[in-house]
Amino acid sequence: MCQLRSFPVASTGLVGLLLIGSLAPSRCPAQPPRTAPDVGVRFQPPQEILLTGAQIVTAAGKPPTQASLLIRAGKIAAIGNQLPAVAGAEVIDCTGKYIYPAFVDALVEVAAETPPTLAGNWNRQITPERRLAQVWQRDKAQLEKLRKAGVGTMLAAPSGGLIKGQSCVLSTADAPLAETLLRSDVWQHMRLYPSRGQSDGYPNSPMGATALVRQTLYDADWYQRARQAASTQRGLPRPDFDSSLEALQAVIRGEQTVIIDGSNELYALRADRVAREFSLQLVIRGSGREYRQLEALAATGRPMIIPVDFPAPPKLATESDMVDASLQTLMDWHLAPENPARLASAGIPFVITTD
Repeated sequence: MCQLRSFPVASTGLVGLLLIGSLAPSRCPAQPPRTAPDVGVRFQPPQEILLTGAQIVTAAGKPPTQASLLIRAGKIAAIGNQLPAVAGAEVIDCTGKYIYPAFVDALVEVAAETPPTLAGNWNRQITPERRLAQVWQRDKAQLEKLRKAGVGTMLAAPSGGLIKGQSCVLSTADAPLAETLLRSDVWQHMRLYPSRGQSDGYPNSPMGATALVRQTLYDADWYQRARQAASTQRGLPRPDFDSSLEALQAVIRGEQTVIIDGSNELYALRADRVAREFSLQLVIRGSGREYRQLEALAATGRPMIIPVDFPAPPKLATESDMVDASLQTLMDWHLAPENPARLASAGIPFVITTD
């Protein structure tokens, strides 16, 4: 049976798309068609599930209404008060339960291995050819945590490196990747600063990190022009294949959006300058401290992904703690929860993430 839990009605200020509600996707019997053969005795689950008596929220701003919800082949087919159940359908009494649109987490970073390649970039922090849809290893604990928070879909992005690779859209169901992958190769992800604590190898400073990312983008642009010239002009040598530069071609052409991390409001503005230099389609991953540079960020016209993991109250138990607590720390703790409202007032489009 589907596992049902009682949830409060979702806030209209959060992002929600799929009407998954309080269903735990990994336990729902209705599954999409599979191409892999079954091993052993085959179980054919019911193709229709009728949830009756639930309080259903159908859209943001609308109050919940008592109705029934019909699921057919794993998808919502109808919502109404008198939905008939066909023979063989499973009927579940949801009296006292809420069903509401699941949240969509706009960015969840996950650890991902970089597949070995003989034609990649010379620097190990440049891996645009890494495709999370191919190397992702599901973390059951992480998925369960997201489901319990009401998240039904997430944009999963690779962590680590400067040009990190390509994200994918997944459902948070505890199921094999083939069943949960909704879209692969969505966006390319970058940052302009080295990993914290990294001291060996190049680059180990923000200046070097920005320089390496810019040089790689210049190389990708040259690579594209050189291959075009070689294909149209006889006698010109064709450049050697490079998997990293090849993976950046859609970015250089403006066909694939780039997410650049802004670990603070100044890095966010730097991300905009780099994007303008190469005419990139950019979304800025914010830090939660954008309220410090609202006018400048609004002037960029870039949409943002904003965290709602607000800072914890500073420890002020002793006089020593009070002396050590900086004014910036106190102001950030006080003002960070207002950041989304201030962005909205400034006209900056944004979505939120728990990351």
